[in-house]
Amino acid sequence: MDLSQIQAQRVISALKRGVFPPVKVEYFTAGRSTEIASLKRDLSRAASGGSSAAFFEGDYGHGKSHMLRTVQSIAVEAGFAVAWVTIDGRTHAFNHPTRYLHAFLENLVVPNLPTRGLANAVDAWMTGPRRSELLGFAKTAPWPIGMSLLRIGQTSERQEEVDLSSGWFLEGRDLQAKNGIHYHDLFYERVEAIGQLCRAAGLKGMVWLFDEVECISKFLVNRLSRFAAYSVMKRLVEPTGFQHSCFYFATTSEFRDRLSVEYTPYGMYGGAAAFVADWRAAKYPIHRLKKLNREDNNSLLRSIRDAHAIAYEWQATDKVGDHVIAKYLDMADGKVMTEREIVRAFVNILEICEQNPGLEPMHKIGRST
Repeated sequence: MDLSQIQAQRVISALKRGVFPPVKVEYFTAGRSTEIASLKRDLSRAASGGSSAAFFEGDYGHGKSHMLRTVQSIAVEAGFAVAWVTIDGRTHAFNHPTRYLHAFLENLVVPNLPTRGLANAVDAWMTGPRRSELLGFAKTAPWPIGMSLLRIGQTSERQEEVDLSSGWFLEGRDLQAKNGIHYHDLFYERVEAIGQLCRAAGLKGMVWLFDEVECISKFLVNRLSRFAAYSVMKRLVEPTGFQHSCFYFATTSEFRDRLSVEYTPYGMYGGAAAFVADWRAAKYPIHRLKKLNREDNNSLLRSIRDAHAIAYEWQATDKVGDHVIAKYLDMADGKVMTEREIVRAFVNILEICEQNPGLEPMHKIGRST
């Protein structure tokens, strides 16, 4: 396992919280070969100028967010920029995309840059070999993207500190108070411009990740609000919508259940009715994440054990051997645990064994699970 001690410690810290780490996530991904193969085809299509969209559907605790982390890791490794937002019922309500564009762009991850955020990425790009391409793009980019790029380019050339307002505009803060369907076109314009900007910076494209999309059905109790959200969804999932872009949505079956009973909306929400009809007709790629089987979980827990051994410099296999993992999975099967619960409890066992060398783990498995 190619992990440094610091990386391994970050991995274990994330797993303790029941989430999978954004680094080296491929070591902790099991049973998702079909989804990963589809992802790689999507990225290839986007790199060639196309657009792709897909949904990851699964029960709570069965790997949706982990799948998005896997998408992020693979996409960044392939040369894409990746942005992530978690949908909710208010601050990041799906039907008001102008509210959360800034959250996307402040969390932007690009290859070979340790800091997050589009403004930080542009600062780095402007001092690199793609400076002329970026300034050329800035002359045709929509306001305020072009203005911000030119201002950053001028200040970096004079080696001055960049005006904070450039990053404020670049990351979409100016749209945050513009709510409602009448401002959706501004959101689409920025999404398209950001994709073009990433291409000018030498990247292959842009990947947008939406987590907890079921919040559309959980919190948007007003039918007009839901159909405004569906109109946004329809625009993003169109195969010719945004060049060099991929859109991925993680949701539970609640979203599917809501769509199955929706009825005709008011006509002002363009595309919303078509989205509902197309979903019901199974016209969109929907990956229903299956629960990991015994073999998958066995592989996953061995990887976690190896990471823990690197993180804390101990011989984890001596104390928590494969027979202990088998015993633990027997207990987990009997308790019908989710994937998240299986991982968190196993990390707890590793922690106890590492900190108590004289302890026999076989006697503590039932209590830990």
